[in-house]
Amino acid sequence: MHIMLIDESKSFRQLASIVLKTEFSNIRMDAVEDMEHAIRLLRLAAYKLIVIDVALLNSSGSDILDSLNQRYPEIPVVVTSAMGFDHKVLQAFDRGAIGHINKELVHDELPARIQSILNSVPNPEPNSLSSNLLKEQTSKFSIPNDRHLILKINNYVAQLLQIFNICSNREQMRVLLALEEALVNAICHGNLEVSSELRGVDDEAYTQLLNERCNSPQYNDRRVEIRITVTNALAKIRIRDQGPGFDISSLPDPREEINLGRSHGRGVLLMRSFMDEVHYNETGNEVTMIKYKTDHANRSTDSAIWTHVQCPEILQLRAAHNQQSN
Repeated sequence: MHIMLIDESKSFRQLASIVLKTEFSNIRMDAVEDMEHAIRLLRLAAYKLIVIDVALLNSSGSDILDSLNQRYPEIPVVVTSAMGFDHKVLQAFDRGAIGHINKELVHDELPARIQSILNSVPNPEPNSLSSNLLKEQTSKFSIPNDRHLILKINNYVAQLLQIFNICSNREQMRVLLALEEALVNAICHGNLEVSSELRGVDDEAYTQLLNERCNSPQYNDRRVEIRITVTNALAKIRIRDQGPGFDISSLPDPREEINLGRSHGRGVLLMRSFMDEVHYNETGNEVTMIKYKTDHANRSTDSAIWTHVQCPEILQLRAAHNQQSN
């Protein structure tokens, strides 16, 4: 895998290179300080990922991200920042970025994000079926608290997204990353009741506690129920854990200065940034995520708009969500 890092800081470019060489044997990284050098290299090599410092973007991100979207629409972009989420990071998500890396946590977050992206790379030929033949597919899964199964679920959903031609390859990666976040939340924070606040503070203790609870009779029988429906208009994924749930309104805002370095709350924000709709039930142990079919130019198709307006279940979800917000 060939990736590009664009960052003005020489020390960060060197650190990122060391981190990647330590974690991956099959990844090559070209690190440059500005877009001028980046464009030269983009003309010469086939990159699978671009990682860029959000500080290089202007207030709207249009100077660089729009250019990359137009010239290299199939290359996913991840942004980095000195601390955590801010308005520039969120605007980068709105313009197609598929992930974020906190520079202060680069040792953990850079390899994790790259692995997630590798897991979500679309297969060129899913199978011989066509959305002209298949009008709807609904699947139900009941999985144990095994995080290795997340990749298998992601691969299955990726196949469906391609069969029904729901979105572009880059948008597909964003959907799969949102799905990964939701499944991690259901397994780790829902069924196993391990708080995300421990992540980034003591990763070793976080992992140890997860492993202990996977083997504990109190938690190991709990399962995650998944219902996936994909049609010619949308993809809808419902995930329910058997934990006690949580109050979604109590999550800290990761964009606030006091929370910039924390992992708590970032997964839900990513899900809401990458999916068209995200709804939680009142208990907080079930999430429904919806991605409407696009014409691959970020515009809803007629069928998606019709479904969006007419589907009683979606209207009910939205009404419940609005009631909780009020």
